[in-house]
Amino acid sequence: QQQQPQQGVDDPKRQPQWSTVPLADNEHGFRRWVVLGSWLPRQLVVVREVFRKLRFVETTKDDPLGWHVAWGTGGALKKFQYAHLQKHQKFNHFPCTHEIGDKDDLYLNLERAREATGPEGGFDFYPKTYLLPAGRQKLLRAMESSPDKMFIVKPKYAARGEGVRMLQ
Repeated sequence: QQQQPQQGVDDPKRQPQWSTVPLADNEHGFRRWVVLGSWLPRQLVVVREVFRKLRFVETTKDDPLGWHVAWGTGGALKKFQYAHLQKHQKFNHFPCTHEIGDKDDLYLNLERAREATGPEGGFDFYPKTYLLPAGRQKLLRAMESSPDKMFIVKPKYAARGEGVRMLQ
């Protein structure tokens, strides 16, 4: 069954929220890059340094001169916006891949697949997962019933192992 496009999300007729002015490499003597999505300043230190060394100039998404590269979080561009990228514009994510990197979404997708395919579907390879705060009581019961088990806690939206803890 084919899904209908969601208005404003998958609608290819909807215009993106950035300038689509064609911009050839070095037309203005330099290349331009833009940050999309929500980032902590420390998360962009290396990215900014690399773009600086490559002689890119940081700009904004609505810069009338346009941009060549967008560096963003997985959900920074909506599906319909990918269709409006110009040939010279690149984005550091494929559509919808944030659902792989976001452990909450990955778990929910795996659960949906497991429920859809049943016990023989092959979706029994990942550990029992508790999404907090909604799953807090289930987690506490599991910890009480298995005091020798180790539990891994990973903060939402953390990366590179930041904030990961082991609990017993």
